[in-house]
Amino acid sequence: MESLYGMKLPSPFLERAALWGIYALLATPLLFSNDLLFPAMSPKLLWFFFVSEVTFVLCVWLWRLKPSTRPRISLPLVLFFILFIVLALSAARGVYPLNSFWGSLETNTSVLVWAHLGLVLVSLLTVAKTPQAWTNIAVVATIVGLVVSVLDLSSIFSVVSPKTFNSGSTLGNSSFLGTYLLFEFFFAAYLALCASGRARILGMVAVIIFLFTLFSTDAAAVSISVLGGLLLFASLLLCASKGKARRFLGLAVIFILSVTFIGTAWLAMRNGNPVHAWILDHSSGSRFVVAKIAWEAFWEHPILGWGPENFRFAFLSHFDPCFGGEYCGGNILFDRAHNVFLDILVTTGLVGLMAYAALWVGMFFHFWQAFRRNAISIRAAALVVSVLVAYFVQNLTAFDTVVSLLLF
Repeated sequence: MESLYGMKLPSPFLERAALWGIYALLATPLLFSNDLLFPAMSPKLLWFFFVSEVTFVLCVWLWRLKPSTRPRISLPLVLFFILFIVLALSAARGVYPLNSFWGSLETNTSVLVWAHLGLVLVSLLTVAKTPQAWTNIAVVATIVGLVVSVLDLSSIFSVVSPKTFNSGSTLGNSSFLGTYLLFEFFFAAYLALCASGRARILGMVAVIIFLFTLFSTDAAAVSISVLGGLLLFASLLLCASKGKARRFLGLAVIFILSVTFIGTAWLAMRNGNPVHAWILDHSSGSRFVVAKIAWEAFWEHPILGWGPENFRFAFLSHFDPCFGGEYCGGNILFDRAHNVFLDILVTTGLVGLMAYAALWVGMFFHFWQAFRRNAISIRAAALVVSVLVAYFVQNLTAFDTVVSLLLF
């Protein structure tokens, strides 16, 4: 293992090669080909599979030469693999195991995708062990995000043909683009707040461009989530300050944000109020009917669900005549609930939702412990919590793709 075709490869070379593999994965959103059936999704998925496997092999090789690079066991890592085991069990017990394992070349979140996400996570923990490594990763992610944003803005202002990417730049959908920009905004903000020199300047410029691009799309849920995340970030900084008045103000804003979120969610599911009407104006009633179908389908397979990627079978089994009509906006088939948590509940059951929730709780606890040990600054901790909360909120109206899961 220490040589390749008779040539010895030193561990620094392997470490750099593995890090460049992570950089290559961050370039996944740029992949787009009109020659494929799913121009925005298929090339990204194939690239993700290939690069994650090569990067993981390099990391395994590196572990042999430099044992200190082996990732340490942490709570989020353990919880991730527990979630993966639950997904695999759900697939084996589901209504179409082959589909759960392989998925498709479109919006694929199959067991195979999650297995490769595990490879990426282990590879990332192998090569990103210093603040400088994370800064370099944030720089690469921000540069890629700027390219995606410029292409989207060029399409909007007719610099390039809007038909080139349909909508959503190279992501193929404005909702997917919005979710991607949410994470990119985080990377840029990290550079602006925690880096120095040219990296900090890059972050400050990118924050402005990402916000402008985000609010130029019709991804309203993501835009609202980002605004809420910014308020939460400011509130967390106030809570960590020394003055009692500032801490009280921070807690008050967090309380108002929480009440607003709960109240909006409650009103959204009930007829005859402005929130429900706004959602109907910006989409259709199909989301509410799909939520009803998802709840009914969950009770048919409550423990381990229908299996990953099998929501369409649950949808068809509980089909509602509304679809095809005016209230449901002419839609006739949904392969996702357009709500990540309903998707998980239906496809992996109560056990899957609990494993997914445990991963979230474990991440927040892990960052809290890191902050308590002074391993990360208050700015970095508050930024991570804010972007995760924003991602959580927007997931109530969206579903994941390989790009969003990769960045998550």
